[in-house]
Amino acid sequence: VGPTGSGKTTLLTSVYQHHGETTPDCKVTTYEDPIEGLLGGPNWLLQPQQCEIGRDVPTYAEGLRLSMRQAPTIIGIGEVRDSETVEGMVSAALSGHLCLGTEHAFSAGHAFARSIRMLPAENREPLAHDMLELMRFIVMQRLVPTTDGRRCAIQEYVLFDDELRESLRRHEYTQWATVLNKDLAAQEARISDQVWKKYQENRVSEETVRSYLGNSEFIKRRQHHVR
Repeated sequence: VGPTGSGKTTLLTSVYQHHGETTPDCKVTTYEDPIEGLLGGPNWLLQPQQCEIGRDVPTYAEGLRLSMRQAPTIIGIGEVRDSETVEGMVSAALSGHLCLGTEHAFSAGHAFARSIRMLPAENREPLAHDMLELMRFIVMQRLVPTTDGRRCAIQEYVLFDDELRESLRRHEYTQWATVLNKDLAAQEARISDQVWKKYQENRVSEETVRSYLGNSEFIKRRQHHVR
């Protein structure tokens, strides 16, 4: 997850390519709008199927329905942006498929909350609990300019293990995003925390770190660091 231009699609493409080249029986089917990079190659035993929204299938949701008949190992969704797509991914995951997709969000917790808010109000709570059981990870990525004129991929991520699921079950589903973001803050694992570390290593500029932390937080951290 991340804003436009944060490398979400490139990251997912590399995941598909890695699985296709290292897992001989891995069958990858993607639905994209548009197709941004070609998958496959001589090291793939099973060549991937890449479908374009509007040309091969009308919607992501319809693509998910069709893919259930093809028994892919991985189903890739170019962008999760409506309730039908979220529900389709939940249904596919309940059937044992690994579903991966990108989403516009500003934190890992925000992405989870945004997906839940897309669900129909009458089914939101039970589907949210299905999502909690099925979710494996959320990766938030930003491409941060560095002092050498390049950009560095910085990620915050949540791994959904039994301990985290049990912790979230103790809260209302509407509070899950807050819990996730508080956990990331406590671990100093947010994007802003990692940009601060890069600043301490002289790898990003003061202007860049201020844009992620805000002026007051930057001043507070710098004063604490000086002490």
